[in-house]
Amino acid sequence: FFSRHFVNRFPEMSHWLNKAPGKVGLYDPEYERDACGVGFIANIKGIPTRKVMDEASQQVDRMVHRGALGADPLTGDGAGIMTTLPHPLFKKVADENGWDLPAP
Repeated sequence: FFSRHFVNRFPEMSHWLNKAPGKVGLYDPEYERDACGVGFIANIKGIPTRKVMDEASQQVDRMVHRGALGADPLTGDGAGIMTTLPHPLFKKVADENGWDLPAP
């Protein structure tokens, strides 16, 4: 599953890094593919909050893949947080600088 370089860099995780779980519930290792994980953090009422951003940041920190850990410093895989664009903030800054900002 993980390269020897990765396992050597994080020896405290070596006990579980190279072990695939068995078939449990809806999970079947037969359908396992090599890909990064995806997480979803949201406020169920659609209210933007600092708590959502803090939890999303914590989730990225806990992802065990090369982008989030920086195990491969020469490349990245786009690990990060996707948010909506804060158009009112961008509009305010654009207006203050005399820039024309299109509607969202």
